Amino acid sequence: MVELNLSEPCPCGSGKPGGECCWRGGLAFVVPEANPRPPAPKTGFAHPECYARSLNDCSDDISKEHYVSRNILESFAPSGRFDVVNPPWALGKTVPVSPGTFFARVLCRRHNNALIDLDTTGGNFFRAVMAGTDTKTAPQAFNGINLERWLLKLLCGLSAGKPADGPLPSAGPWVAPDLWARILFGELTFPPACGLYFDGTLGRQLNYAHQIGMERFDINGELAGLRVSLLGFALVLLMKAATPGALASIVLNGIWRPNGFEFRRPNGDLVKMLHLSWMQLGSGLGVHLVA
Repeated sequence: MVELNLSEPCPCGSGKPGGECCWRGGLAFVVPEANPRPPAPKTGFAHPECYARSLNDCSDDISKEHYVSRNILESFAPSGRFDVVNPPWALGKTVPVSPGTFFARVLCRRHNNALIDLDTTGGNFFRAVMAGTDTKTAPQAFNGINLERWLLKLLCGLSAGKPADGPLPSAGPWVAPDLWARILFGELTFPPACGLYFDGTLGRQLNYAHQIGMERFDINGELAGLRVSLLGFALVLLMKAATPGALASIVLNGIWRPNGFEFRRPNGDLVKMLHLSWMQLGSGLGVHLVA
């Protein structure tokens, strides 16, 4: 039985009482979608090293950014290394990478600064997922579109860059497909049936020894998404409609835009709940995991 005290801080992390913030009745919390657009007016400039240059809204300086913030990477990889599968600088290979070198100069500062709220969502969500379940914790709530866009930022970063200790990609600076750039920076929404999928076995015992793996994947020879594997399941970002035989199992058997994740002990006791709110269409289904 889940009980809510609406006078307690809202699970979105705002610090306001839940009843005065994101609560919308029952167990529903609707967290606002972030605005990832750079401030007006547009600059009319396309920086040749920025992967969002198709938007012609760059600044003239390039940022040095981690694809994922270093403290998150260190929580993913307590051993100091994690695996990246099929990176652009080593196609077809699995490359161990250290958190301290997982950065690149692939976004102008203007575009990078516009994504700060997405970084906050992604960091808080993955820290909450990876946190242990020895003690019961208060529910947390996130906006699902913010999480999808953060995963898209990760996909673009992996495609455009390399870690500092890796060889240079053979091709020149990568540019995100115009559709992806417009979705990432809030000009467009995700295409139908695209976005976040949960791919795993419901009720399966979690494996906290499993380190994170990140893998880009293709559909019919075109880059189509990202698979992030952790704790024995995967979060899949699908950016292109799947076809029969190409990721069909994820679309048919996975959960598209789940409304939340419940972490329960083997005896059924609920120890952690992560809500995902979707202003756009979602599956309405939740994910039950055994801690």
